[in-house]
Amino acid sequence: MPDISALEPLTQKRGIARFFRKYGKHYLGLAPFFILFAVFILGAMIYGIAMSLTDWSTKANAVTEFIGLENFKNVLTDETQVGRRFLTSLKNLFFFVILAVPLNIIIATLLSLIVNQFRGRAYRFFRSAFFLPYVAPFFLATGVWLWLMSPGSGAAWTLFAKLNIGADVSWRTTPGYFLALLLMVDLWRAIGFNMIILTAGMKNIPQELYEASMIDGATTFQQWRRITLPMLEPVLFFVIVNGFIGAVQVYDIPWVLSNSSTLGTIGGKSAFASYPVMEIVGNVYSGKAGNLGTACAEGVVLMMIIMAITLIQIIWRSRKMREEA
Repeated sequence: MPDISALEPLTQKRGIARFFRKYGKHYLGLAPFFILFAVFILGAMIYGIAMSLTDWSTKANAVTEFIGLENFKNVLTDETQVGRRFLTSLKNLFFFVILAVPLNIIIATLLSLIVNQFRGRAYRFFRSAFFLPYVAPFFLATGVWLWLMSPGSGAAWTLFAKLNIGADVSWRTTPGYFLALLLMVDLWRAIGFNMIILTAGMKNIPQELYEASMIDGATTFQQWRRITLPMLEPVLFFVIVNGFIGAVQVYDIPWVLSNSSTLGTIGGKSAFASYPVMEIVGNVYSGKAGNLGTACAEGVVLMMIIMAITLIQIIWRSRKMREEA
């Protein structure tokens, strides 16, 4: 039998050449994205992790020294002012996320069910009207609500005052009311995006399923529970994960609402209105010499939180899909 082992390298080379002739142009088209991702996302992330292990100051002629996990110890314990503020911001973030994400999904789903009942111009009008706040800049959306909540004259403030809600307090400086104001601004701005995604998902549900269920005598609620929600599950998963990631990175709205400008005033007294990204920015620009190492450590902690909870969501959904298969 002839020995063909000597031909194997030649065959492999021809196979590789054939592969690149067939798919090379496609990978070449994707190359700019991967290059930009490697440089500006992956590279920056690795650089930030490395800098979190150093004493990195913005002070002129400052020497950057490797200090190991010292920055993480400072930001994750209440033994330092930086740590106390960062832990407080994480606590504020926890309450914001557990309220903002579910409310966003629930309201967006209900709006999608309502808007999906319209056709033609009415459908396009309501879809655009709800989506419009999402395209507005953060500071503009916040400014609109500051105007609506102006004490004594704002339309929203007047309505709440008639309901005997917050008429005698400052919403921007009172912890509980500040969270309520933050939720209103965030929901008003973000719901439109989720509504558009969910409405598009509903449009892809075959109408034959609804027609068959009507023949079987199913009610509207039964159709929503047995058809709409199960068929929307992939879209809902995307909306939940995306909403969680966006909520964890909240920054612009509480920054403007709390009128934060320097580290001493970020988040108001006792940092009741401070959130992790605000603390990161504060540590970068604090005083004459910002501590970039501390800011990077806080950023790494926030990144790990996002990655951990997102991974949990993905694993949970994968197990659920295997159980249903």
